[in-house]
Amino acid sequence: MQLDTVRVFVTDVVSSRPFYQDLLELNLEVDGSPNGYVVFISGSISIVVENSEAFDDTTGEPLVGRFTGLSFRVSNISESYNKLIESGVKFLEPPEKQPWGGLLASFRDPDGNILTLVQS
Repeated sequence: MQLDTVRVFVTDVVSSRPFYQDLLELNLEVDGSPNGYVVFISGSISIVVENSEAFDDTTGEPLVGRFTGLSFRVSNISESYNKLIESGVKFLEPPEKQPWGGLLASFRDPDGNILTLVQS
């Protein structure tokens, strides 16, 4: 098995698209905005950003504004961190050395979903 696709749920894919495309510099593969989703490529992985309204209110809402488990590998975490801070991205903390030796910094997308930068 190989990981192929991950999904991130948002309240409005149209307003979230610039964050993922312009700030995170992910390559847009499919613009399904009229249908409530966009697909970006990061390496060999597809990231589907989609409206939570595709689900009924009882299952969709808890999918927005949570820890996603998605980590983006960067070569220079300080540089990436500073660039995103200057663009208005909200981080939970600055890059921090981890017990395993790498550096992590978690940040929020416009809907509060938590993503992570990682440098090993």
